[in-house]
Amino acid sequence: MDERTYGTDVHEYVKKEINKLRKPNFWAERSAIKSSAALRVEVREHIQKHGEAPNNYPDTVRTDGYEYLGHATACVYDVKTGEAEFPPSRRRTLAGAIFATDDIARLAEAKKNIAAKGLPILRIFMTVVRPTVPRILNPR
Repeated sequence: MDERTYGTDVHEYVKKEINKLRKPNFWAERSAIKSSAALRVEVREHIQKHGEAPNNYPDTVRTDGYEYLGHATACVYDVKTGEAEFPPSRRRTLAGAIFATDDIARLAEAKKNIAAKGLPILRIFMTVVRPTVPRILNPR
């Protein structure tokens, strides 16, 4: 198995395992917008309705795992399968996107007078997750 296929397989496995947990505050592959400036109306409405940006929308980023921990705190899990790092620029981009998306979702919640999600997000913990099982290269 080549490195790219292995990485895709691991990410799919993590997504499946997170979804299997059925925890209401833990999501796999959550999308966030990089900036709320000049955002199209339909995108803003999607965020207000679903709490996240539309999949594959330009200027969005996706977290591998996203968990709301309570007390205005979130945790972002970034899955890495090779020697890849989690550079500060990527962490800044994710944090900015989470805060921008959270601002729109929080305003929608306030309009409905519901605080069930515990918004706003004030703190974000970010961590790298690496597989513990060694990869076996298997030519296809």
